Amino acid sequence: MLFNGGGNVQLIVNADDLGYSRGVNCGIADAHVHGVVTSASAMANMPAFRHAADTVRALATLGVGLHFNITCGRPLADGVSTLTDANGYFMGPDPVFDPQNDIDPYHIRLELYAQMQAFLKSGCRPTHIDSHHHVHTAPAVADTFSDFARTLGLPVRAAANSEVALCTGFHAQNAQAAWLISYLDACTEETVELMTHPGFVDQALLSGSTYALPRAREHAVLTSKEVREYIQTRGIRLIRHDEV
Repeated sequence: MLFNGGGNVQLIVNADDLGYSRGVNCGIADAHVHGVVTSASAMANMPAFRHAADTVRALATLGVGLHFNITCGRPLADGVSTLTDANGYFMGPDPVFDPQNDIDPYHIRLELYAQMQAFLKSGCRPTHIDSHHHVHTAPAVADTFSDFARTLGLPVRAAANSEVALCTGFHAQNAQAAWLISYLDACTEETVELMTHPGFVDQALLSGSTYALPRAREHAVLTSKEVREYIQTRGIRLIRHDEV
């Protein structure tokens, strides 16, 4: 992991979807140890979360937060029927953002609590909180989510009062060293979170996610000599959310 102390830009390189699969977990860990990833966000309800927790506990320098998830997999809380389909699975992002869909705020609170409890019981300590598919910005979720994060004293991705700007552009065809370097060259913010999705591709990822193969490309860029040397030469300070 490359840490440096100078420069006029502070950069949090956050890897989303920790816990989605073992391949994702291993790719994130490798991008931290051998690349520029400083932080990760974990999905406490996903099948590989226990493996994720075991992995990050061995990486003392990796920040880890809760990636609140109500769009993929099953809930951890009981009785949250307004969040699930007839088979007990989360319904995906569209219903969460649909104003016609009657989501009970109490169900959001129950699931937030259950996922955070699972996160804490795993031995991880949160440095921040965000969400899968940005559902914490949905009108049905935002107030409950903000109250929950405020109670815990955790920073929230792209919150109105945040000192950290969010860059979501490093994705799909833009997941290239040239794009990232160009973005950082033009950056005028003091502190930026770069949202990323590195991972090693395994069967669980291939069969479950529409964003699978590009994760390998993101990993390659985030561990590349070109990006590591650029950040070092530019004097960009790589930090975690709890170092802002």
